[in-house]
Amino acid sequence: MRRLLGCLAAAVCIALVSAAGADEPTKYDLKYKFAPGETIRSRVTHTSDVHTTIKNTHEKATSKAESEKVWRVTAVSPTDEATFEYSVDYVAMRGKVGDYAEVVYDSRKDVVPPDVYKGVAKTVKTPIAEITLDARGRVVKREVKLQNAPANVSGGSVTLPMPNEPIAVGHSWYDDFKIPVKVDGAAGAKIDRQIKARQKYKLESVTDGIARISVVTQVLDPALPAAIEVQLVQRILNGELRFDIAKGRIVSQSMKVDGSVIDFHGAGSLMKCKMEIVEELVSAAVETAKKDERTEKK
Repeated sequence: MRRLLGCLAAAVCIALVSAAGADEPTKYDLKYKFAPGETIRSRVTHTSDVHTTIKNTHEKATSKAESEKVWRVTAVSPTDEATFEYSVDYVAMRGKVGDYAEVVYDSRKDVVPPDVYKGVAKTVKTPIAEITLDARGRVVKREVKLQNAPANVSGGSVTLPMPNEPIAVGHSWYDDFKIPVKVDGAAGAKIDRQIKARQKYKLESVTDGIARISVVTQVLDPALPAAIEVQLVQRILNGELRFDIAKGRIVSQSMKVDGSVIDFHGAGSLMKCKMEIVEELVSAAVETAKKDERTEKK
């Protein structure tokens, strides 16, 4: 009898261990992967619709911009730190403010840009920065080569930072950062202030090797005046992205803004903003190798 009870107890223990193992969730290691000589091209579309009311005067401003972001990988270290040159291959932009005529510019066919787009035109087909990222997407080194480079290139993150350890579906991680704003100082002068913010990322699902990650942005500083909130509203991005785990790169992402601020410029003033930024991977290849192949065929 004792031998039988011992066998039954052992069987129960084995069953419990097996059940615990079966319930262990699958974990995914989200890491960026780059190859020397590789060129990664992404199409970025940015649309915005801003309505402003000040002293019973209403104004509407709309814009749409399409560009091709280019990362040319120049080196990858033994620790998988990748150094790449950041540039923009083309821009196609249009904008309209109030009753003024729409302004249009396409760098692929327009030789002389409109005055409002001259600054943007200077960033096309020229190295903007040289950046080194670790395998988790965090900036290790940054050298800005172009004066007045875009804010997302000259400072802060340039891509979504991944967690340091493998994670299961449902896991969340965070990235704290600061947003620069202008506030009133002595004698009406404008002074800089840094607003604390946080982005929350969550692995929502994994299907066919593609991870779907949600993004929520939160301002941490409490009770900010409307004059500061109006500067922040276009930075409160929420959305999701898709990440190819095997290839180690973002396939697509969509971020949106839908916010409003009242009394930012006197009583009754109102600003409503809707914005969307969509980025899609166009290609990722060693382009010099492709050129050589075409030359050989000729």
